Amino acid sequence: MQSSIGGKLSQKEDIKMRRTFSPDYKVAAVKLVTEQGYSVAQACSELGIGETALRRWIKQVQAEKQGYVLPGTKPLSPEQQRIRELEQRIKILEEDKEILKKATAIFMSLERNATKR
Repeated sequence: MQSSIGGKLSQKEDIKMRRTFSPDYKVAAVKLVTEQGYSVAQACSELGIGETALRRWIKQVQAEKQGYVLPGTKPLSPEQQRIRELEQRIKILEEDKEILKKATAIFMSLERNATKR
């Protein structure tokens, strides 16, 4: 179906929707290449995904096996997901600790001032 927008035709067929894949799907796709002997091209053909995406996932899984997550990516392995969650929790707890330190200092100074009077 075509529609006229400002005198130009636009075709919806030409617009590709960006697909999202779960971490489990990405890991399974990577395993086709790394553990089951598929070539990248074969795995992509079987799964209907682009080679660039699969190569990026392979690189990401390899990085995670070495213990780090590539910048700008979400962890794929459950271990790296858990590490990221724990790091976020540590950050929140450290912020809470700083707030409590400041509150304690304020209350102690108020108490000292009250006992001097």
